Amino acid sequence: MSSSLNFPRPTTKADDLENLYKVYGVDRAVVLDLAGTNETLETVREGYYGSYISFFHSCGLTFPISEPILEVLAELGLSLTQLLPNFLRHLVAFLVKAREEGLDFGLSEF
Repeated sequence: MSSSLNFPRPTTKADDLENLYKVYGVDRAVVLDLAGTNETLETVREGYYGSYISFFHSCGLTFPISEPILEVLAELGLSLTQLLPNFLRHLVAFLVKAREEGLDFGLSEF
């Protein structure tokens, strides 16, 4: 299904993807690719998963994406690109604090 809305062209460049490998610990086995000119968040290629560079720069997201974050996404029926940065920022901070306190955190704690 093609979107009827016109979206601005992505501002992410190949250098940004290389930076994800070097700075944010993305394993080279993970294939990073830029969105095509006709792709939107609604039309991600099969087998691919969308994300924003800002989630790494300003929200504290790292690779591999932690299991509790993936569990929350699955429970809510959302993809990473549907999250607001503040929600992700708070979720990451909460998980870090729980780990620092030695707490085992999962969906059952919600």
